[in-house]
Order: sequence, then structure tokens, then C-alpha cells
Amino acid sequence: MAEASRPGWGLALLRVVLGIIFLVHGSSALFFEPGVAGVAAMLAAQGVPAANAGAWVVVAAEFLGGLALLVGWLTRWVAGVLFLGTLVALFVAYAENGFFVFRPAGEWGYEYHLLLLAGLGCLVLGGAGVLAMDDWRSARR
Repeated sequence: MAEASRPGWGLALLRVVLGIIFLVHGSSALFFEPGVAGVAAMLAAQGVPAANAGAWVVVAAEFLGGLALLVGWLTRWVAGVLFLGTLVALFVAYAENGFFVFRPAGEWGYEYHLLLLAGLGCLVLGGAGVLAMDDWRSARR
């Protein structure tokens, strides 16, 4: 007889890994290279208006969103915000470079962003999984 599936554990694993990825990206821009100024320069080079303010929004969303995913707080909402930000990044900066992440000329394609979008979409649709603050909040109601 087959064992019962454990989708809650799979979602928790996905949530934690995506949380780490976004937290590391956000903390890198906050505390290390390229810094918020580097993110602003990249946004300005892409023609994004108000690149300085946009850089702070992107960095804060990645850092705080990654932290929220890691602990499973407001998971569906946070994953939705990160999904939209990742979708914008895909079209603004990476779609023109083609599919593959590593290209001969050094530009980055969008396959990595598709993977992030798939994972974030799973969290939007499936929730946080087990061991999440979302469970603790709902149990208190």
C-alpha cells in the first residue's frame, strides 16, 4: 500500500529554499556588492523611471520577503508580491537575452526566473506548508 502524500512538507521545503534565495539576494544588495546603488544603476540602465526609489523597493522586497518566506509569515501574499517583482524583472531585464541563464556573450537569460516564478506560484496556490507562522496565526483564531 502506498504511503499518504505529504504536500505540506514539500511546500515547506520550497518555501524555506525560496526564502533563503530571496533573503541572500536582498542582504547582498543591502550589505555587500553591488549595494543598493548598484541595483539603482542596473535599473537606470534598463530605463526604469525613479531607479533609486525602485532599487530600495526591490531590495526591501527581496530581503523582507525572503525573511517572511523563511518563517512562513503571510506566505501567499509575500509570494504574490515576489512573483510580480520577479515577473517584471524577467520582462524588463532578461527576456531579450533568451532562455538560457549562461549565454556566450555573458548576458543572463530568463530560465532562472521561470523557476522562481514556478516556485512562488506554488506557494501562492498551495500556501506555506507545515512549520510556518501562518499555521500558528490560524490556530490562534
